[in-house]
Amino acid sequence: MAADALAGVRAVRDWMPPNRVSAAQAARQGLLTAEQAEAHGQVVVAVASDDDPPVEMAARACEHALSAVGGDPRAVDLLLYSWTNHQGNDFFSPTTGSPTDSAFPTGAAR
Repeated sequence: MAADALAGVRAVRDWMPPNRVSAAQAARQGLLTAEQAEAHGQVVVAVASDDDPPVEMAARACEHALSAVGGDPRAVDLLLYSWTNHQGNDFFSPTTGSPTDSAFPTGAAR
């Protein structure tokens, strides 16, 4: 078996909005409840702008991972992704509109 045919993880990347607020401030702003912050162990929260919908953040993370390993994005067979809160679309896939649109997306929720 050729070495390039073996399965493996080539890169792990994320993309988070640059704006950060304390979890207490986010709760005061109605972005989450104090109970949610405690349940997730959040102390600081990354706050997305209207220019950062979940699908765009996923696409940016995907682009960062692809640039880390180089190569052809169409060679990606499996895309694993995760999230901690509901992303607003039950049928969301980070492969939508990405160069890895042929990959099989599999999500793992916390």
